[in-house]
Amino acid sequence: MTDAIARTERLVLRPLARRDIGPLFEGFGDAPTMTYWSRAPFASEGELAAWAFPADPGASLVCVAADPVDDEALIYATLMPRARGQAEIGFLSRPVARGRGLAREALGLLIDHGFRSLGLRRIFADTDPDNAGANRLLAALSFTLEGRLRENWETHIGLRDSHIWGLLQGEWRQPPIARAAP
Repeated sequence: MTDAIARTERLVLRPLARRDIGPLFEGFGDAPTMTYWSRAPFASEGELAAWAFPADPGASLVCVAADPVDDEALIYATLMPRARGQAEIGFLSRPVARGRGLAREALGLLIDHGFRSLGLRRIFADTDPDNAGANRLLAALSFTLEGRLRENWETHIGLRDSHIWGLLQGEWRQPPIARAAP
C-alpha cells in the first residue's frame, strides 16, 4: 500500500477511503459505541459518508488503521488542527477491533506522525468523563488529564462534561512496535 502513513505488523495507518465507510459504520452506527460521542449514532452509511467526506474537508488528517492483510478498516483516527502547532485527536474502534491493543497501536502511529512529520507541539483530546475505555487509552499513551469542562456538550444523552487530555511533543515516547511506513 503506497498511501500508508505508518505501519506495524498488525496495522497500516492510511488515509480514509470511501471503501472504509461500510466497515466503519459497524461502530459509527452502533448505539453503545456512540454513547459518549457528541452525537447519536449515524442512521446510514450515506449519512456517515457525508460526515466523513465533507465538501470542505479543511486541514484535518483523517485516517484509518487497517488490517495489513485484507486492508479492512478497524479504527478511525483523526488529527484536527486547532491552533498553531496543536491538533485534537479523535478516534473510534469498531467492536471487532477491541480488546487487542489495536487502538493503542493505531493512535501511537498517528501521534508519532503528528509530532515527527507534521511538527505539532501539542496534541489534545476531549473525552466524556464516563468513557472509561477512552480515558484509560489516553492515560496509557502518556496524555495528562489537564482539566474538566463542566456541561461542555449538549448531546443525545444530555449535558455532558469534558475531560481535556494533553500530550506535549517533548513528553512523547514512540511505542517500540511503531515504525514508519517504507
